[in-house]
Amino acid sequence: MRENDHIPSVSFADHPSWSKRLICRMRTPRDAPIAQVDVKKTAMKAAGQMVRLLENLLEAGRVQHCPMHIVPALFVAMDTLVTQLKIGDRISKQLAYVRIKTCIIVLRELQSLWPICHWMVSHFVKIIEAINGEDSL
Repeated sequence: MRENDHIPSVSFADHPSWSKRLICRMRTPRDAPIAQVDVKKTAMKAAGQMVRLLENLLEAGRVQHCPMHIVPALFVAMDTLVTQLKIGDRISKQLAYVRIKTCIIVLRELQSLWPICHWMVSHFVKIIEAINGEDSL
């Protein structure tokens, strides 16, 4: 990580919590002035890092071994990605859509361990369908 990434070196177990805190701290109202755009980018970047961590866990077959705090961190990251899907440019919308699909795969893997994941999947699928106007997930 570079110094200007705003994310210190943390252990694997702390990374989801750190991303969640960073996203929550960096949220701004939708009608925020242009000066706060960098704040939104930081939140989007933290959500992207969270998804990349989850992709690595999926690839390694280790999602079921995640600590419990990954679920609320995943919820916050998905919420941020839905915002990006709604207000981003064409490329960022496509990236957000792919990242949300990855998050839904992780949630489906975690459903047997954490019952709230089932609700989260159905909640975000409904939101995506409302945004896209189709049954796409």
